[in-house]
Amino acid sequence: MQKVADIMVFSSPAFLFLFLPLFLLIYSIAPIAWKNFAILSCSLIFYATGPGARLDILVFYIVFNWGMGLIIAHAKGRSALIYAIFAIITDVSGLLYYKYLDFIFGSFLILFGIHVESRAHSVAVGMIPLGISFFSFQAISYVVDVYRRVVPASRSLIEFATFKAFFPQLIAGPIVRYVEVKAELGARRFAIDNVFEGIFRFSTGLAMKTLIADPLAEVATQILSTDQTHLTTSLAWIAMLAYTFQIYFDFAGYSSMAIGIARIAGFHFPENFDRPYSSQSITEFWRRWHMTLSRWFRDYIYIPLGGNRAGRFRTLLNLVAVFALCGLWHGAALQFLIWGLYHGALLSIERVTGWNKPSTAAPVVAVRTLVTFLLVVVGWVFFRAETLDQAMNVLSLMGGLSPQGIPFRTEAFYLTGDKIAAFTLAAVFSLRRLNKLWPTQPQGGYDTAVRGVASLALLILSASAIAAGGFSPFIYFQF
Repeated sequence: MQKVADIMVFSSPAFLFLFLPLFLLIYSIAPIAWKNFAILSCSLIFYATGPGARLDILVFYIVFNWGMGLIIAHAKGRSALIYAIFAIITDVSGLLYYKYLDFIFGSFLILFGIHVESRAHSVAVGMIPLGISFFSFQAISYVVDVYRRVVPASRSLIEFATFKAFFPQLIAGPIVRYVEVKAELGARRFAIDNVFEGIFRFSTGLAMKTLIADPLAEVATQILSTDQTHLTTSLAWIAMLAYTFQIYFDFAGYSSMAIGIARIAGFHFPENFDRPYSSQSITEFWRRWHMTLSRWFRDYIYIPLGGNRAGRFRTLLNLVAVFALCGLWHGAALQFLIWGLYHGALLSIERVTGWNKPSTAAPVVAVRTLVTFLLVVVGWVFFRAETLDQAMNVLSLMGGLSPQGIPFRTEAFYLTGDKIAAFTLAAVFSLRRLNKLWPTQPQGGYDTAVRGVASLALLILSASAIAAGGFSPFIYFQF
């Protein structure tokens, strides 16, 4: 029997066969004037079922930022700035308290010479308010955009609460800005073309999660949970390649499913991924990976710091600072900070050397893409590791710098037929857009029929995989 909390996972039977159908039924029959309320009610129920859910904190963020938006919109000059700063500090304070207090305290202990073990997360995941990393950043973007007069403040609390709490993006993004959905919050249509497009996006995301990410997660977990004395260089590389594809197809799959659900309801969420492993540079990688987060840091941190307008040294310093914060946003641990600094350093090197400028020559493109991919794989070692020591041990093995262990199992144990198929699919769809197989929008009855058949096939295959192997939470739920 499924737990209530399983509703949180889009690939769980509880969500697929209980929550989602009920939501779509309620939403479809609700009068136009009540559709936002239907979304809000279902979203709050959805959120309340999750481990670590703090409905009181979510409601506070909703009411507080809605009220501050109205105050900022009516204020002028210095008063508007003061109110905006107060709102931002309040939003950041919640994130700092719940996610980073233990990390900050531990850092002080280290400064005074008291040893504490580095952990992947500041406290138990269940103690961090569910989704706070996402809905706090979303709140900040709203306050800043209202202050900048990019968008008018919402006058309707129900409308604003619907924007903040809409369940597809509440826990793990995409980070949707108010300006991107304001018009649709006020007026949208429950149309059949949106339904077909949404189902297609949802089914492709579900397949990415269940047919690619989950099988490769099993490979990575089995190998990396093994004692180092039983690991070899080849096993370390297999594990990290598996994790590299896992994290992409897990998170991109979630984003696609969220975009699909939103599309069914008449919303057009921003895209979050665009084949990042086909990038020719780390600069391009960050234009394609978690794009809503990248744009958030660009617009609300990097540009206010001066961006690239204050000389080369300041630009490089801004890049490193932004990616240090990006690393810490993902987790309150030293290995996440190192991951962020690693990417900040690579971006700085590319800007100085000109490597960030793409090539059009096929052989050069292939080499640059491979080099970028390998650099990303190395970075994921810090992201995946539970401790900094584990990260260094895995990197040492990957570089052939550590003695080879005596493996319990050979590579063939992990690279079974289904896992090889998952690796193959991962490699193909890391480089090839799905809309090369089907147009982004159906072009006539034939294309609609093909997409319908494809959606049905993917849903059946995904359901079979869930029935055979169960389901797992999405990686970004822990952030």
